[in-house]
Amino acid sequence: MIKQENRANNRNFDTKDERTVALLKKDKSELLESNFDTDLLKLLFEVQYWAKIQTFGLITFPLPLTRLLTKKDQLRVLRENVMLIVRDFNGIMHLLQGKEKALFQDHLSGLDKFIAPGITRLNWESNADSFVMQCRNNCLENYKKINDFQTRHTKVMDQFEIISSTILTKIKKGTLYELSRFMTQQETELKEKQETFKGFFEVIRVQLFTIYQELFLTCKSKIQSEWLEFLKDLDKSLQKSLKNAVKNSLLDF
Repeated sequence: MIKQENRANNRNFDTKDERTVALLKKDKSELLESNFDTDLLKLLFEVQYWAKIQTFGLITFPLPLTRLLTKKDQLRVLRENVMLIVRDFNGIMHLLQGKEKALFQDHLSGLDKFIAPGITRLNWESNADSFVMQCRNNCLENYKKINDFQTRHTKVMDQFEIISSTILTKIKKGTLYELSRFMTQQETELKEKQETFKGFFEVIRVQLFTIYQELFLTCKSKIQSEWLEFLKDLDKSLQKSLKNAVKNSLLDF
């Protein structure tokens, strides 16, 4: 029975030559997958146990399986490295939210160029050390850029939230005011809030300027259009925050 199983696996291995199988592939959602043959992976696990049995003279390995056994560690290391690329790339894709994917399309296209040899040219007999290093470095670089963008964007949204919750008036509950005194006090309060808002707007300006200068300044015209749409969305959010500030101030009376 062992010899029959041995011959069956031998035939399977002959039809699954690792020289013809690319390292990577993309699924329908554009996420990366390792293209290592699952049957071959099972065979790699099985063959190490057969090797122990062979020492007792119970079976004899055919040449293809003997060759596979000598390459077992090499294939294992390469498969693990490929899985690191898959994890890094898919981590980036999962990190992008909503319209961010369109905004980072130039960066993703550049990353795809690094990944492409693993899909179209390199196979499981290739020396892929340089490919793995370049892909992982580029993934790390893009991850840092996206993370920096999201961190700065969060700081902008935090300023909007503070603006939204700001009370523009200064009224003491249960206090009667003369009209002139009331108007003077509110004008003074508004001037103070105006200076406070200037500080908020400066934080927003610095964050957006830094994002654009570091990430999108040299991108193609399509990305420039996406950036303008991104700014329009922020303008709407800012307007909403200012309206909420006025609304909350009126409710404070």
